[in-house]
Amino acid sequence: MALKKKDAYKGKFLKPAKLVTTIDAFEHPIFCFKYLNGDYDLNKCNADEKVAFIEQGIRFSNLTWNEI
Repeated sequence: MALKKKDAYKGKFLKPAKLVTTIDAFEHPIFCFKYLNGDYDLNKCNADEKVAFIEQGIRFSNLTWNEI
């Protein structure tokens, strides 16, 4: 009699996690400021630079990675 191997990712209270391993070229970017270099702090920008940054972010938000 052989032992039945249990699936470690299934169970009454467990669900398989969705892993993202690649960037789909047709998906829209998700922006995060967590990893900004200290030299590129938005607090060091003047008002015009902040507005330009936001406007560029809005343009990028309407494009896919492939288009960018």
